[in-house]
Amino acid sequence: MEQKIKEFPAFKVNGFIMLAVVVALTLLGGWYLWSSVQG
Repeated sequence: MEQKIKEFPAFKVNGFIMLAVVVALTLLGGWYLWSSVQG
């Protein structure tokens, strides 16, 4: 049980990083599509 509690913060940080990467890729993809439509 102690091991799970110790691992949880790292898992939370990894999940946050994954979410940030997904958001960044979504914004980048949206900007790329928007710029190609404008061009």
